[in-house]
Amino acid sequence: MNGNPLLEIEDLFTVYNTEIGVVKAINGISLQLREGMTLGLVGETGAGKTTTALSIMRLLPEKTGKVIKGAIKFEGKNLLDLDEFEMEKIRGKEISMIFQDPLSSLNPIMTVADQIEEVLMIHQSDKKKKSYNFLQNSQLFLRSNTKIERKTDEILELVGISSDRKREFPHQFSGGMKQRVSIAMALICNPKLIIADEPTTALDVTIQAQVIEIMEKLKQQLNTAMILITHDLGIVASICDEIAIMYAGEIIEFGTVEDIFDRNKKHHPYTQGLFDSIPRLDDDKPRLKPIRGLMPDPTDLPASCKFHPRCDFCMDICTKQNPLPLKEQMHMIRCHLYSGSKEL
Repeated sequence: MNGNPLLEIEDLFTVYNTEIGVVKAINGISLQLREGMTLGLVGETGAGKTTTALSIMRLLPEKTGKVIKGAIKFEGKNLLDLDEFEMEKIRGKEISMIFQDPLSSLNPIMTVADQIEEVLMIHQSDKKKKSYNFLQNSQLFLRSNTKIERKTDEILELVGISSDRKREFPHQFSGGMKQRVSIAMALICNPKLIIADEPTTALDVTIQAQVIEIMEKLKQQLNTAMILITHDLGIVASICDEIAIMYAGEIIEFGTVEDIFDRNKKHHPYTQGLFDSIPRLDDDKPRLKPIRGLMPDPTDLPASCKFHPRCDFCMDICTKQNPLPLKEQMHMIRCHLYSGSKEL
């Protein structure tokens, strides 16, 4: 495994300028991801997970979303410094994204094969063209190109879809099969990094397990790095190497999967709250313990600890000062509760 980071996020701040004010979605996160590794981004809705992904992909809403500070380095190159044409060469080829809802991410009037082949054609073209106009005039070429068709067949078979169905439309597939098509589109160019944004949220439990199994198998076969965005700690435990816990646009705990799931280690109160709200077979408590309260308003975030209004261990300093991270090897916690500790 290469020792150099594939992806480095340095002190990233992302905002949305809305009618009700400036939404502070990402507030100074820093991350590293190495080749072949899987990072789980975990947190409740509104924590900033998807905005992190959209910032990496440079797909923030053009009129409202903006990265105002920081760097996103992919193989040492800052993606924020690239023009759109240079970014298009990376997006889909070097970095791919699997979106949360396959129904909205697939084109309903294009066959599955045409949508997968479109990705190949865009990244095999050296000239700057409008992809849709170019492809509309190239369908005969696509279908006569044996190499492209063979690769499409191979990637569909790899995700468990018979190549006999490649000329069918998205509405002819189940939800789980649509998500497999999305995975095939993301993998067709053999990217070095895949960002999967809650890829199993809309699926039932059985299909979730199948999709996760496919993603894990493909990750091992292709040595592709992955950022898995989810709120499901069970999925994180089964597929991730490292975990970043997000809250109000900050990473409040980071570590290996062993660090985060070690019940004997110290954890951020929010991380502990996530575990306490999950039913366990070895625990006979009559009721689960939910995290009280709600996330703070992202247009009016406190300058102090963002979690303090919901924290059972809140101290006076928590209401006045944002904690600095405490690190021990790979494990990091951002919490005043441990600020006087020598070790985690």
